[in-house]
Amino acid sequence: SLEEVEEARHLAEDVQTEQAFLSWLASSLRSCRRYGDALRYTKRQMELWRQEEDLGEMAKSLCEIAELCITLDQVEEATEAGKTAESIFKRLKDSKGEARVLLEVVSKVEMLKGEADVAHLAAKQASILYQREGMTSGECKALKVLSEQHVSAGEHEEALQVLGEAAVRFRKCNEQIPLAEMLIAAVAVHLDVGRLSQARKAADTALGVCRQLGPSGQRQLASGLCASARAHLADRDVRSWTIATQEAKEAQQLSVELQDAQGEVAARLLLSDALMAGGKLQEAYVQLSTLAMERRTCSDLEGEAIALYQCFRALRDAGSTETAIGTLHQALNIYWSLSDGSGAMKCLYALAQVHLAAGDSAASLQGLSEVLGMVKRYRRKQRMEASVLELVAKA
Repeated sequence: SLEEVEEARHLAEDVQTEQAFLSWLASSLRSCRRYGDALRYTKRQMELWRQEEDLGEMAKSLCEIAELCITLDQVEEATEAGKTAESIFKRLKDSKGEARVLLEVVSKVEMLKGEADVAHLAAKQASILYQREGMTSGECKALKVLSEQHVSAGEHEEALQVLGEAAVRFRKCNEQIPLAEMLIAAVAVHLDVGRLSQARKAADTALGVCRQLGPSGQRQLASGLCASARAHLADRDVRSWTIATQEAKEAQQLSVELQDAQGEVAARLLLSDALMAGGKLQEAYVQLSTLAMERRTCSDLEGEAIALYQCFRALRDAGSTETAIGTLHQALNIYWSLSDGSGAMKCLYALAQVHLAAGDSAASLQGLSEVLGMVKRYRRKQRMEASVLELVAKA
């Protein structure tokens, strides 16, 4: 258990042994999304590398600190850790390290600050550096981040251009895994603007590529199945919902075989979406309740909150309003405990919708006011702001 490893760490007789324990603890805590605790151990790791004067490892730890700080909305601390890491990587002439800072720190921090152009440039530079180093996986990640940034800014054509140009290049080079990843990413972009036929086409092409990869492409296949399921769920057709259910189940099974816990959770959430779309609210609620309890047992608080939010949806649609509101408050409290502003905003907005539907305009306006304040604080979620203002007008 985590407690036993922590006790063993204190008994470590040398730095190398303590570093091994710290690395395991930080990784385990990140996997179950306990980011605050992971940050504490990662900072200890960085201090040990500083004492050992190992600049390369110190810079890697600083990157991890910055990434965790971003997750926790600690932007200033993330910026400082990123700058220090970048200067060390440049001094060591470590291009991969520089690319990591640009992609995981600079681009994300600048998006949080509302500086989309600067964020785009950082992601582009990262993709170029990864390409020069022959790191296709890093290049793919950078390109997907860049496309997501364009989507966040409402620039869907630019996002599709980034993914399309990369897909053409990867196809010419016969690099099938990155090709599949670009096609899968395009599904989400098409869905975001309601282009169902294009989304389905991209999903079908991606699945075709993934199935040809065999064992080496199982992770991409699971991801592709989830993307295809989302495309089918967006279609208001019973046959499509049936296909979505089948795809979500296959993705879940693959994730179990790959021991990909987060992939399994994503597939199970999609399966619950398919059940709710088909009107099977009680079955969806039972499965989601089970998932929430499992995530709690695994100390995955974020996963528990996500499942509870889905439970709220099933209860609300079934007409169990009071129980739904109680469940939503459970999710909200978890998000507050995790300092997860995005999750809290989602819950507060849903709560305001429920109050408005029940005719309680005052409670609805109070919740919406809080959401607007958070939107402006985090300088993001422009779409959320537009939705809030629309609901305020109705209230």
